[in-house]
Amino acid sequence: MLAELESSRARLLAEVEGLRDPRFITTPRHGGWSASHVIQHLTKSEDAIARGIELGNAGRLKAKSRASDPWRRLFYHTNLYRVMPFRTGGFADPEHPVGRTDAMSGIASSRTRLLAAIEDGERRGLWTYRMRHPVLGILSMNEMLRFSAYHEERHRLQIVRIKAALAREGK
Repeated sequence: MLAELESSRARLLAEVEGLRDPRFITTPRHGGWSASHVIQHLTKSEDAIARGIELGNAGRLKAKSRASDPWRRLFYHTNLYRVMPFRTGGFADPEHPVGRTDAMSGIASSRTRLLAAIEDGERRGLWTYRMRHPVLGILSMNEMLRFSAYHEERHRLQIVRIKAALAREGK
């Protein structure tokens, strides 16, 4: 699991390596997010997972089942989430673009927090925790962390598209 998270992060960091301000905060003409927005979104998402693990470590993680959960699980187990675009809502949306230094500092901090929570959780039963994903429903911790690695890869590819659009626009 940690290797998947490390691998997805290494690919993401390699993708943004040469992307500097002001291109880092520039939104393509067609709209959408800048690389800064993507990094902020990933930071917020990873912080939410770390917060969930921390709550689990404190014995306060409550993932209540809902009537829609079987359908949500189907969406996860059939891998439809990999081919169908979806939005999770505003909680992880970035506010405004921030400079590369601040964005990269934020994502480094979120990873440090996540790894610390995982390390603490392994002594407390981490792999028995279940968390609610806003679209996929209740996931085991193993499923949530695997999704997190995939999520980062999905957004790395978004950065590839952003860079290509900016290049076409001469930015």
